[in-house]
Amino acid sequence: MAAWEVLSGAELDDCAVAAREHLDDTTLERWIRYLGNPERDHKFLQPFDELLARHASRAEAQKFADSFQQFVLGIFNDKKGMDDRNYVKLGGAKGAKDERTRQYTNLESLPIEKYYLWRDLASEPYKKDFFDFKGGVYYYGPKQISRYLAPEWREHLEALNQRLARLEKELPPQYAFLHTIEDSSKPADIRVQIRGDANNLGDVAPRRFLAILSHGERPLFHSGSGRLQLAEAIANASNPLFARVMVNRVWQHHFGQGIVRTPGNFGQLGERPTHPELLDYLAAEFVSHGWSLKWLHRRILLSAAWQLSTDYDEKDFNRDPGNRLIWRANMQQRLDIEALRDAMLSVAGNLDPKVGGPSEPLDDHNSRRTLYALISRTKLDSTLALFDYPNPNNTSDQRMVTVGPMQRLYFMNSSFVAREAKALADRLAAGQGGEAERIARAYRLLFGRAPTPAEVDLGARFLASHHEDWPQYAQVLFASTEFSSVN
Repeated sequence: MAAWEVLSGAELDDCAVAAREHLDDTTLERWIRYLGNPERDHKFLQPFDELLARHASRAEAQKFADSFQQFVLGIFNDKKGMDDRNYVKLGGAKGAKDERTRQYTNLESLPIEKYYLWRDLASEPYKKDFFDFKGGVYYYGPKQISRYLAPEWREHLEALNQRLARLEKELPPQYAFLHTIEDSSKPADIRVQIRGDANNLGDVAPRRFLAILSHGERPLFHSGSGRLQLAEAIANASNPLFARVMVNRVWQHHFGQGIVRTPGNFGQLGERPTHPELLDYLAAEFVSHGWSLKWLHRRILLSAAWQLSTDYDEKDFNRDPGNRLIWRANMQQRLDIEALRDAMLSVAGNLDPKVGGPSEPLDDHNSRRTLYALISRTKLDSTLALFDYPNPNNTSDQRMVTVGPMQRLYFMNSSFVAREAKALADRLAAGQGGEAERIARAYRLLFGRAPTPAEVDLGARFLASHHEDWPQYAQVLFASTEFSSVN
């Protein structure tokens, strides 16, 4: 009746109505919103809508409200009885959690319109936009249970919550741990799930290597789960694909692009290798040298291809503008965000060299190598995401490299960059010599070279016009393309 008074205009202030009738104001507001929206999945409140439309008397509204209340209580009782009987049919809590048991058990349910009314009143809201409230008029979650408690029990609950908060505050720091997997105590072959349906099983699939990469009859895996035997079968001299993939990834690391430019796809839909004989040669030598990555790195870095200059040749450029045939060294490769952040910490003198330990969030006070950054699968750190860190929910065969204004703005506005620029300025100020010597020392630290006379003059004029603002000058050097790239 309180909702009727507000909706009919007899009372405009729902809070005043709630206080007068000793009602919960939140529940009353939910009722008002629910009754005020005629778009419902049932017809049980149509008489109410008609009474409201013709401005019926309070007595008529009260009569409907009394009958509707009895009807709703009957539905609640029916639902509770059905839930109890279904619980028994499912065999208790274990069966209730088993999707297959639920699928093949003949469970009771309310008629559809009665179910919709029950859902709108008692279930968790299926649409939680409060301004278009649907469902759960009487539903309050565990954190809101105190509204149903008497004052003495509400005080008791509050005392328990305070004690819990105090105990949580007194807990020692959580020890480091790793999520791992282990073999089942009794590993066994499983059956094929036809079309991925766990309830539609086919023949048993024995544990063994892929048929397409095997010759003749494949031996069965019998040691534990078979994971170790699978790894040994993949990293095997008789499997030519694995060595080629490894060589291609190392080549990609050094040259920016692999011999096969789709490192995760060596199949028909992937790109053809630019140098197939070179790929085969390096793969064969890699295996013959005992799968030594150290040997592979040395072989690539001592090659003539790696030691080419970046000199431009118009004839070669016209034939191969993408440098796929490696007629010169690539001009520039942008540093990954891990190397870029570590480089700023290093030249500023703040890099923490500690090895191992738990991961930590990349806040402004974290001076550890970015290798130890805390990676969240649900909310990736904004700096990592800005500089093309791969999606941690997926496997990535290579990083995409994007260039955008937000990356430049990061060097201008980031508090972390400003902090490291200030530390770099202090490090330069601690040395001996005048302004030109400090500029030269900055270039050696950041770029590994001496500045040109024009660069010294430009830096000196900037510092003179900005009252020797060395932190800002250091921040400008951090923002340069030369610092964030390998040439």
